[in-house]
Amino acid sequence: MEFAFEEKTVSHLQLLAEEWLRQEETAELIVPDSEPDAAEVLDCFASCVVRSKECQAGSVLISGGIQASLLYLAGEETTPRLLETYLPFSIKKEISGCEASDLAQLQCRVTHADGRVLNSRKLLVRAEIGCDLHLYRPAAETIYVPDASDPHLQLHRRQYPLLLDLEAGEKLFAMEEEPELPAGRPDPTRILFARAQPSVTETRLAGSRMVCKGVVSLQVLYEAAEGQVTRWDCQLPFSQFIDLAGSYEEETCTLQLQLAGCEVTLNGERRLSCDLMLLAQCMVRGYRTLEIVDDAYWLGGSMQAKVSPCSIRCQLDQQQLSQTVYLEVPAQMYLVHDAQVLVGRPEVSQHDGRTEIRVPVAVSLCGADAAGHLCGGTAQGAAEFSQAASNLSHCSCAAYVTGEVFATPGADRVQVRFDLTLQCQWHALCSFESISGGVVQAQEETPDRPSVILRTLERDTSVWDIAKACNTTQERLTKANELQEDVIPAGTLLLLPLA
Repeated sequence: MEFAFEEKTVSHLQLLAEEWLRQEETAELIVPDSEPDAAEVLDCFASCVVRSKECQAGSVLISGGIQASLLYLAGEETTPRLLETYLPFSIKKEISGCEASDLAQLQCRVTHADGRVLNSRKLLVRAEIGCDLHLYRPAAETIYVPDASDPHLQLHRRQYPLLLDLEAGEKLFAMEEEPELPAGRPDPTRILFARAQPSVTETRLAGSRMVCKGVVSLQVLYEAAEGQVTRWDCQLPFSQFIDLAGSYEEETCTLQLQLAGCEVTLNGERRLSCDLMLLAQCMVRGYRTLEIVDDAYWLGGSMQAKVSPCSIRCQLDQQQLSQTVYLEVPAQMYLVHDAQVLVGRPEVSQHDGRTEIRVPVAVSLCGADAAGHLCGGTAQGAAEFSQAASNLSHCSCAAYVTGEVFATPGADRVQVRFDLTLQCQWHALCSFESISGGVVQAQEETPDRPSVILRTLERDTSVWDIAKACNTTQERLTKANELQEDVIPAGTLLLLPLA
């Protein structure tokens, strides 16, 4: 007799690819005829915006641009000059098996930016972007649900509670704000650079919606009367929701924000006009319990089981790690106007049961010396993290600066302090075998077969293994011996009731 279990599917998102993409863009900037000759580049400000992302057959295409500003001095002047440019970029990554219907989630940022004088009338700007790309596809794993109505069929079940990626969603939304400079701040005459850094403060699931709150930290470096350079920071709050296909309550969600547009201009004497575009990308995760039959036998007969393998990628752990980073920048600064921190790609290695993570960082400063002359400075460093983890797992992490960047001038150097946060996820491929059916062959009855047997165990043995070997049921074995545990210790004398 042949039988088969009922098929059931468990839906989730399958990670197809995880890539770190790098691209460098350069441009030569010509000093306008109305401006004097350039002598020194003080600082280079750069930010990245993503305009589009598209999955294609065999590849992913990402396009956007780098908004860059060079602050420089002309001759013996102390008043800074400004050159601005927009560096468009397009990244095409070949990914085998990629389809147009796949979903790409990404986080792009500037990892390096600098500028230099080529000659008195020409400047060079160079910027590098790093893009953390994850490619997903809806998938369904097949498990087999047995019909336990036949008393001859004995089943050993095992449960696998797996944390899975269930659904991804995204939304592009605009922010239009007009913040006003507080009293006491000098009136701006022109904006030198504006940096927008979005962050998430709250996420929750409400049925078929993901609801989120956050703020955009706006940092504006501007010039006031008589060439005075000053910086103003403000917080622009927002709240949004993302529609989802499924309905969730107990699951969790994470949210990434990607800047897709940023334009900050003066709107009156003390008011700014901020036009922002943000791409919100969310991921819903939740536990799904897979109950499979990993062993079976047939009372009064022999059974040849049909075994089906199954592999599914699941999340083992998720942690947020933080560290305060200190860097010293060689510079004789009396006053710091702006401190910019660029975070590189986390470098992950695993050995001896630990995950070691190194995050490269670079700091650039713009300030003034004791005489009031503008000056700049740069330094590079790294933050290192260590966490216990299985060597069989794979760690994905994203690094970003949280909170304010503090810069304290000294005699010949500036001490920079900031908090670096890591979002880490450990994944592993969970593989198991499930019985999907079988073929049963009845055995002839043996008239002289005893009804009970006494046996002393030579080793620790499970109730299931004894029942299977004796072709009886676990219930009869447990009742006959008044057993309390699933594993019986060696040396135990057992009464074996035969079926």
